[in-house]
Amino acid sequence: MARPKSGPGGARSIEDTRKDLAGAELVFCDPVDKDGANIQRVYDELNGKGVKVDAVISCLASRTGGVRDSWEVDYLASKRLLDCARAQGAAHFTLLGAICVQKPLLEFHRAKLALFEYMKTLDDIGWTDVRPTAYFKSLVAPIQIARWGGAYSTFDGGASNPNKAMAEEELADYIIDCFEKPEQQQRALPIGGPGRALDIKQQGEVVFEAMGKEPTFNEAPIGIFDVIIGGLSWLDKTFPGGKDDSFLNGKFEDPAEFAKIGKFYATEPMLAINPETGRYDPGYTPEHGTISLEDWLKKAATQKDGLDDQLEQGAGLASFANLTKWARDAMPKMS
Repeated sequence: MARPKSGPGGARSIEDTRKDLAGAELVFCDPVDKDGANIQRVYDELNGKGVKVDAVISCLASRTGGVRDSWEVDYLASKRLLDCARAQGAAHFTLLGAICVQKPLLEFHRAKLALFEYMKTLDDIGWTDVRPTAYFKSLVAPIQIARWGGAYSTFDGGASNPNKAMAEEELADYIIDCFEKPEQQQRALPIGGPGRALDIKQQGEVVFEAMGKEPTFNEAPIGIFDVIIGGLSWLDKTFPGGKDDSFLNGKFEDPAEFAKIGKFYATEPMLAINPETGRYDPGYTPEHGTISLEDWLKKAATQKDGLDDQLEQGAGLASFANLTKWARDAMPKMS
């Protein structure tokens, strides 16, 4: 089941999705509706064809991380998908989550955790919350810039956010294991790729070395996020939603959240937190697969055909894209 417009930014059409998933039987619907009828309709259509739903993998996620969108998608639409699976007698539900929810500072973190708490109350279906560190494709944008002769962008030296990203195909392999391995059921599972964790500066060094170039970095103070967040949060409190006396009311809630997302991914490691120390710990982060982040970076930096087919904005870059789009849309109305 896929959205009619899927993928990063909803840029993938129905035909694109059919090509991406050639060989699979696809149904299309918008899972975000007022009463959940769209998801139920898909299950009913499958029943009409005599298809029994044995297991569900949910990859639903908010495209923006906005406050309302997070709760509509990461919680409500995902919960409806789960409840329909239960009603159909499915044996297992696997949620594609995110490791970042272990430090819930953002609205979509809280929405995902609310669904996780709901899953823990269920005894009529098996479930797993798979929480990957990051995907290789979320790191493509700065590699492209470096290949074009640009610099890697870092905040306060770029050493604060190491990660152990993993390949999508190896994550898919791990997700499928959740249906067959009891030790991967009824629990949340943080998972990363093999090899050493690399922060953004180390990633840049690997890329430039692979290209045979001297590393160049654009550094900015992390405090710039605090200035933006502070200003937008003040505006959100000054012009709260739920009022009709000004077109500004409710217009700053999501932009403030986008700025918080940008800061989070610029500063927080994508690693598991060791409960004994309370700190992010590469050694405590479970590994799966054979493709290390370092090996992938070297290949991505030198492959002949470019990276357009893998390009996807990371969450930090996406938050700035969302913030920019909001500003562009809002400016004519404020002038």
